[in-house]
Amino acid sequence: MLFTVPADSINFRRTVSVSDSQGTQLCRGSISRIRMKSGGKEVVKDDLALGSCAIKTNQVVIEIDNGDNTPLPLETAEPQSLDRRIYFDPAGKTAIRLYCGDERLPAPEYDRLQRAARRAAVVRAA
Repeated sequence: MLFTVPADSINFRRTVSVSDSQGTQLCRGSISRIRMKSGGKEVVKDDLALGSCAIKTNQVVIEIDNGDNTPLPLETAEPQSLDRRIYFDPAGKTAIRLYCGDERLPAPEYDRLQRAARRAAVVRAA
């Protein structure tokens, strides 16, 4: 969840809880914005996102614990998603099969850029 708070709301930290319509807590965390001067430099830290929210429902309840502070003026609360992709090199083949969980397969390589750099270093014969 990504929250938008007006720019003039500064120096706050609030605990936020997201639940489904039945009251089951989906995630809990805090949002904050800190602006201060330290050693002649201005320090600005915005942390307005909650991670690890496994939201699989159309309706959620967001609770912000203001404590004894004035209520936080919230402009928006947007659910975020994580895009997951699989990249592989078909080695020029047009018909491929993808196997998963076979103990005979080599260990996976997760660094695509490293593999691309190795390929770039190979000189092709003309």
